[in-house]
Amino acid sequence: QKMKAIKRVAPEAKPSTSKRVRLQANADVNDMVTSALNDSAVDVYIKNKNSIKSPIEYLDDITDKIMSHLKKYLNLWGNIKANYVFECTYYKLNSSLETEKLNGNFKTTAESLTAESDLEDHLSVSSTKMIDEMCEFEKKGSGWALLHIDGMLFRVSRHKPLKGKQFIPLPKSIALTRSVVNVQNDDDLCFKYAILSSLLDSETNHRHLPSTYKNLTHPFDFSTVQFPTDIRDIKKFERANACNCNVYGLDDKNNVYPLKVSDFKYDKHIDLLYLSNEETSHYCLISNLSRLVKRQISKHKTKHIICRRCFKTFKTDYNYMGKSGLKTGDDLMREHEMFCGLREPSRCEFPEKMTVEFDKYQYATKVPVVVYCDFETLSTPVTQTIQEHKTYSVGLRTCSSIPGFKDETFIYTGADTMEKFNEYLIDLCRKVEDIYARNVPMHPLTEEEERRYKNATVCEVCNGAFTENNIKVYDDLTGRFIIIIISG
Repeated sequence: QKMKAIKRVAPEAKPSTSKRVRLQANADVNDMVTSALNDSAVDVYIKNKNSIKSPIEYLDDITDKIMSHLKKYLNLWGNIKANYVFECTYYKLNSSLETEKLNGNFKTTAESLTAESDLEDHLSVSSTKMIDEMCEFEKKGSGWALLHIDGMLFRVSRHKPLKGKQFIPLPKSIALTRSVVNVQNDDDLCFKYAILSSLLDSETNHRHLPSTYKNLTHPFDFSTVQFPTDIRDIKKFERANACNCNVYGLDDKNNVYPLKVSDFKYDKHIDLLYLSNEETSHYCLISNLSRLVKRQISKHKTKHIICRRCFKTFKTDYNYMGKSGLKTGDDLMREHEMFCGLREPSRCEFPEKMTVEFDKYQYATKVPVVVYCDFETLSTPVTQTIQEHKTYSVGLRTCSSIPGFKDETFIYTGADTMEKFNEYLIDLCRKVEDIYARNVPMHPLTEEEERRYKNATVCEVCNGAFTENNIKVYDDLTGRFIIIIISG
């Protein structure tokens, strides 16, 4: 009924070529499956053949199908990565009261899955992320409303987890720091050697040779991991040995960044460096993380303590004056770790351009008509983690600086709240369109406005210097002079 009330319809936004092919295809009982990357990845598309309107109901309806596909490829490949794209179509009215359409895609990041993964939890979390992203898009005030659900595209690819194996030489810049012990093994035990090398001090000879560790007595239990060791299995090693094991990698400039930072709070810390090339990969022990990382943070030679999660540093031999008195670097690091531990591991990179400038000058002038909306909804539980919000009331306040256009308030409560809301907005758009259609002649400048125009040297919006004749801007609704801006 809402669509029939619209007389003009703008050209429909065409789906992308790949999406159009998916929508036109006749999916079989196994849905539409296309392979890629030499059959090491597949795209599975589940069309909304039953025209389900509720996103939550649709996701619940296809859960069993997705589960079946995931189990199939887990059995086929062992380790996989899966991500999802929830495809919908949105519509809204433009300034000419024409209907525009938009392809809405709500995605999840690729997640690694194994035979031991909880697939039900994985699907529940993924569904919640897509619904949350969808709600966030609709709350941004862009005016887009859901027209229909197209389908679900999910991608499954064979996954080869990071595993440490055989010796790889250190890059020269890393070797010069003398902060990494790199055991020259020719087997798959580099993780074991890296852990054992943490027991030896810097004065021990031949720490880089595997023979040093053959008969070494140690307290570690390696029965919880396999060799070569998957980086995801290190958590099992941490639990079995009551130690924190952190893993770092190198970018293309040989700068260090965190790959895995332990969530445990054990007293013992072991830091590993993960190297890789086209043929193999390798774990090394980081004997001094501060020395390794300091070269990419500061050129000062003073000693620092460093946060293993974000690389924040504090000087060890310096007292900081705070509101509660003097504090050492150790005190500040303990306070910092309380909050940093709540976030994912990160490394700060500063942009090349170190200044931020405002450039949205089109938003610097006053808007003649503003509408403020407030919706009330009822929350209905669908699952333990998902709720459906149903709108039952709306309040609008229209404010305007246009002469003769009265401010007004609209409040409505009922099952057809969204229909009444759309009717009100359509009527308001027509009123504003009629006002803008008037041809109001420009008023001549007053003496003060003439003087202001002649003396102007910079744009009154962006403060840029005039290069050509400056331009007078008039209000189309009143004909009054407003502002002076740069030509072009």
